[in-house]
Formats: sequence, C-alpha cells, structure tokens
Amino acid sequence: MNDLIEQYNLELRYQEKKSNVRTLRSFLWFFIAMVVTWGLNDRYGHSEGDALIDKMSGILHEFVHGGCRVYRVGGDEFVMIIDNAGDEQAKDMVAAVRRRMSEVRTENAFRISSAVGYSSGKGRNVREIVKQADENMYIDKARCKQSGDEISRRE
Repeated sequence: MNDLIEQYNLELRYQEKKSNVRTLRSFLWFFIAMVVTWGLNDRYGHSEGDALIDKMSGILHEFVHGGCRVYRVGGDEFVMIIDNAGDEQAKDMVAAVRRRMSEVRTENAFRISSAVGYSSGKGRNVREIVKQADENMYIDKARCKQSGDEISRRE
C-alpha cells in the first residue's frame, strides 16, 4: 500500500513539474538505485535485500526538506526532486548521498552502493529531463559494476 501511495505522489509531482516547467526557476530530477551483486537475495535471503532497501530509504529521507522530495518508484529505485536548484547543488547532493550510504551497514554488515543519475531543468521539457536522469543512472550503474563498487559484505 505504501508503494502505491508513493507512486501516486510521484505522479502528482511529475504532473506539477510538467505544468509548471516555465514558472519554476529550475529543478533537479535524480534517479537513485542500489548496485546489487547478483544473487544477493538467493545467497542471504530476501530479508537482507529488504534491509538494504529500508536503510537506503531512510538515508534518502534524511535529505528531505522544504524543496526536496524522495519517492520509491519500485524495487530498489528511488526518485529525488529538488526545486530551485542547479548543477552545483546536484554535485553536492550526489557526493552527500554517496558519503552517507558508505557509512551505513546492515545488521549482517552489508554496505549500500548506489548509482545516481540526475538532470536539471530550467525551461526544458520534463520528459527529456526524466529520460536523461534515467540514462545517467544506468551509465553510473555500469561504471559501479565495472569498478567493483557493488553492494558488498564485510567478512
């Protein structure tokens, strides 16, 4: 039920952005997803995967303030929208989110690794902004996997 409410809220915000794209000074749209080692749930159980998602959700909600909203859009993927912000704030937010996630471990000592893609909008078509943020997240996810920066367990 919670996911449905979050999905509804995200759709409302998306429609709001679409209708207000010319009136807002600017906004940032982020896609954030866990970079998961394949087979995590098979090896350690779904409860461990759920614990990682819960931790990630908690961390992202730490960043919510007046102009920032976070929505879970499915599985291990989240959307963050920040009003009246530009590329400099985006770089700061990406660094802050990654730093905070690297500090957290689950009960079984897993650390969270995340891929982040963002795009900024200032008078641009919202669909293009969302598409670019999504593509940037997948580029970052491939970079994380190639560099070995996936969810890992401290043995």
